[in-house]
Amino acid sequence: MGLDISIDSDSALAPLVQALLNKPDLMGISHQEYSGMATEQKNLFLEGEALYYISRQIGILSSQKLFASQWGFATPEWYDHRHSWLDPDKWNHDYVDSSVYNVLPRLPLGGTLLSLCCGDGFFEKHYYSKRCSSIVAVDRDSVALCYAKRLHSTDSIKYIYSDIFDLCLPESSFDVVVMRSAIEHFSEDQQNKLFLLIKNLLKPGGWFVGDTPANPSSDPSHKLLEHHEHEWSSEFEMNVELSRSFGEVITSSLVSNEPTANALRTTLFWACRDPIIHSF
Repeated sequence: MGLDISIDSDSALAPLVQALLNKPDLMGISHQEYSGMATEQKNLFLEGEALYYISRQIGILSSQKLFASQWGFATPEWYDHRHSWLDPDKWNHDYVDSSVYNVLPRLPLGGTLLSLCCGDGFFEKHYYSKRCSSIVAVDRDSVALCYAKRLHSTDSIKYIYSDIFDLCLPESSFDVVVMRSAIEHFSEDQQNKLFLLIKNLLKPGGWFVGDTPANPSSDPSHKLLEHHEHEWSSEFEMNVELSRSFGEVITSSLVSNEPTANALRTTLFWACRDPIIHSF
């Protein structure tokens, strides 16, 4: 085909790109996809597809190496969400998308958000910061925060290394407090204390939003992960627990085609607040 490569010819990628340009069928591209294109457009299309093809293979390999280093020697209490970009066919899950869209409709433009147990800061940077004027993101895992600060920093996010119960933040200062896949790491007593803490930090009418995997097993030895302290068994139990502290509780659940130790994964979602009472 003899197409010119717009990337530096000294690049290590150049031979790989050229090989793919010479045989687009290796990428599954048929002649029909570019037969109607002018030469310049065709060159750009095939070069872009070649680089995409290479990046996908590199991404998969990167995910494999990172996951082995993160989970092959111990069970961490946080998750590197880059895997969903590096190897989406393996790591993109419906419950992750649902988690994001449980938060965004309740997050006002220019609002303030407190993220508890933020982990690697992926959602804070790539989703919440698009709407927020400021985000305070808290975690007591120093390794997770190192990842967050290195990979997912922006001017509107302040990362804090702290135990949640040691936080010193002004009352009534957040439109949303979010806690994704973390409430299960606290005992039942700690959860109740946490709800009271969050109520004090929310602005009037502000939302406490989050999600957690359900564990229908009544056997405490059958935890979904060893680090979990108190796992809710069902949407009904979640609603009961949250209704003790909040006046308005909205819940839902999603069964995913992903096995856990006890059943297919069921993710529980909540959004709760104390409604503003107007007196006339």
